[in-house]
Amino acid sequence: MSKYLFVMRHAKSSWNHPGLSDHDRPLNKRGLRDSPLMAQFMNRQKRSPSLILSSSANRAKTTAELFQSHLEAPSQWEIVEDFYLAPPQIYLEHVMRIPDEISQVILIGHNPGLETLVAQLAGETHRMPTAAIAGFHTQIASWSSLPTETSSMKFLGVWRPKEIQMDP
Repeated sequence: MSKYLFVMRHAKSSWNHPGLSDHDRPLNKRGLRDSPLMAQFMNRQKRSPSLILSSSANRAKTTAELFQSHLEAPSQWEIVEDFYLAPPQIYLEHVMRIPDEISQVILIGHNPGLETLVAQLAGETHRMPTAAIAGFHTQIASWSSLPTETSSMKFLGVWRPKEIQMDP
């Protein structure tokens, strides 16, 4: 059975609120624009995830909400407290607990953990600026048997907002 794993860095956040903690920073204007743009791109690729797992940080939650609201296919999303500034292993542990009937999932989190995860799964380093999405495909029946090395996963690419061309 085919499984698709997508990894998205939260959209661009604002630094205009010096009194806020890092966890509470909101998205800026570009972030509010890029989240829907990336959802529309996924729609065009026929790769709308049915499950979104997001960091608890405000900027990641807002990215997830905007992303979900622009998907053509219905999806559910969950907040994962552990994703805030998590290393790759934390993301993988959560993926391996996903119900098997879900075939497409997207993780929304933070660098450097996400960029390291993408490098681990792709076998090479890829730049993950804000709102970038990396994609992977594997033929497994269960998320619990997710391969965590490059030889078993097909790297589909990295899509960045500045590189996405959308029809008007």
